[in-house]
Amino acid sequence: KNETVVETLNVIKSILSDIKNKGIEKKEFDHQLGHLVGGYAFQFEQTEAFLSQVFIYDHQGRPLSDLANFPEKIRSMTAADLAQGTDELFNWDRQFIVVVGNKSLAKELKKIAPVEIVDHKKYL
Repeated sequence: KNETVVETLNVIKSILSDIKNKGIEKKEFDHQLGHLVGGYAFQFEQTEAFLSQVFIYDHQGRPLSDLANFPEKIRSMTAADLAQGTDELFNWDRQFIVVVGNKSLAKELKKIAPVEIVDHKKYL
């Protein structure tokens, strides 16, 4: 929503900054890790869910062993690994953010990052 886009981007920026500067709390990391690993097998209860994942792996050229080894791979990660990966993938200074909305948003958005206004008709 136009009314909350700036607030939402500021929250995202704050979270990414916290992860970069403070890391991820071990307790929270361990909780989420347990949830992810513990629930992994349940996502394949239906045959079509498993086959869908097989098709995705095949399309991406990934070995199917990655499916079987996923829980072990996840268990080998640390909170520091996740924080580093998050910063590498979502470093705020390297993000390209697309906001579709009224031009009046530009004034507030410029406080967050450089803004380029593009007319949507150019892409129709």
